[in-house]
Amino acid sequence: MRSLVVDGRAEVRPRHTSSPGPPLVVVLERTQFQLAVLVFRWRNSMTPPYLLRDLQWTDEAESLRRLQAGSQQRLIVPRTRLRTIDDRSSRVMAARAWNSLPTNVTTATSLTSFKKQLKTFLFAKSFPEF
Repeated sequence: MRSLVVDGRAEVRPRHTSSPGPPLVVVLERTQFQLAVLVFRWRNSMTPPYLLRDLQWTDEAESLRRLQAGSQQRLIVPRTRLRTIDDRSSRVMAARAWNSLPTNVTTATSLTSFKKQLKTFLFAKSFPEF
């Protein structure tokens, strides 16, 4: 972006007509990959617990509605008031990224196999024609 001063007012215009960075789909998939790996490491005690201390598994919840999904190893997505700010917090984004993964990915036994299965899943999601 660059700013121009025209008739005493500043205008912001893009430098190029097309974005020079990677496509938005690649950025979103990369973010989901990083968050899912962070949750996997946290679940298997490979990271300090304070990173995702606000996350809660469904099997730890006390309500019956949440206990029904307890065997699926899902995270509780906290309710938020503001969609623009609160939905972008790490605890909400991490829970949504983890819950969007299929069971065969989340039940991986090692970090290496988890990353491999996660990359395969995200690639198939982004490029269904292959």
